[in-house]
Amino acid sequence: MLQSIDLSYRIGCSFSCNVIHDLQDYCMFYVVGNLEWLDKNKTRFLIMWRRPDEWGKVLYQWVSKNGTTNSVFTLYELINGDDTVGEEFHGLDEAMLLRSLEALQMEHKAEIITLNDSKGVKFF
Repeated sequence: MLQSIDLSYRIGCSFSCNVIHDLQDYCMFYVVGNLEWLDKNKTRFLIMWRRPDEWGKVLYQWVSKNGTTNSVFTLYELINGDDTVGEEFHGLDEAMLLRSLEALQMEHKAEIITLNDSKGVKFF
């Protein structure tokens, strides 16, 4: 369970630095592996509810449960489609979805397909 972090800092440069360091410490201690730095200077980061490989497992469980292995889906269908309403991954950020599918592709459970400017995926 997440707990609040004391954010009673003065607004300004010290606010940003202190908040980032507190969040980093919190995430390193409580949610190991769910914080990812976005730049070399460690000034921007992403805190993930689930790592890409974990989202991949959720997606693959849904595919298996629905008997849709060997089927092709567009990314739009997976995150915005009527068939996925109510699923945990419905509305997932497309960049995170792609990273999740890349994790599944490494496990030979999916193949990302690019057609013109759109992407899709085939599950195995």
